[in-house]
Amino acid sequence: MAAGKELPPERKLILLVEDDESLRASVEKLLLSAGYSVKSAGNGLHGQQLLRTGSTFHLILSDLKMPGQTGLQLLQWVRKSDSFQDIPFLIFTASMAKQDLVLAAKLGVSEYILKPSRNQEILHKISKALANAEIMARSKATA
Repeated sequence: MAAGKELPPERKLILLVEDDESLRASVEKLLLSAGYSVKSAGNGLHGQQLLRTGSTFHLILSDLKMPGQTGLQLLQWVRKSDSFQDIPFLIFTASMAKQDLVLAAKLGVSEYILKPSRNQEILHKISKALANAEIMARSKATA
């Protein structure tokens, strides 16, 4: 692929981490209909397992409050990992707890999406985060 060209959505792989099965299915359907590839996990630990499979994920969209491992714990693990630290990480949550938002910001969250959200808002924030990641990757490559 020529330098500076973005991957079309259908070639971008998103890791969706959400414990609510019906919401996970709904968001996965939205992402697939927008042309993205999606792998889904029901909690942060399963998300870690999927990240370790060797697939190249372009973005992580994770719930904040989940049993087993929270979205914040997954974010912390991702940001400490040499292999995954540059993947855009979006928090998808109904929680507006200030301490959670502050910690997520300190850990390097790319964006917040509050539940419930309109489909267009979700897709816009994902597109924006992916575009920002492309810019960062290009600037690192030329540095």
